[in-house]
Amino acid sequence: MKNLTKSEKEIMNVLWRAERALTHAEIAAACVERKWRAKSIFSMLNDLLDKGLLQSVGFVRSGKTYARTFTPTMSQVEYWGEVINQEHMRSSQLSELTDLLASYQRSLDLA
Repeated sequence: MKNLTKSEKEIMNVLWRAERALTHAEIAAACVERKWRAKSIFSMLNDLLDKGLLQSVGFVRSGKTYARTFTPTMSQVEYWGEVINQEHMRSSQLSELTDLLASYQRSLDLA
């Protein structure tokens, strides 16, 4: 699993939250804190396709033309599992990570 840039993570988070495949324009619109040029979005989407994190699943009408739609190839949990697996953590590190995740879960339950 190749590391993701901050921008790629932002795109993946948008797609992980989406309930359907999205076009590049919909992804750009969902990233309200960023103002990417169309060429930049296409470049990042192609990089994510090359990394195997995205797949193109079809086309939808977009104005007078058609736009490709994209969806993740794995869930966010599966992605982080792969990242952790690549770190080759020792048992003690995995236990510490498990404790941190449990603590985070408790804080969400209290909110």
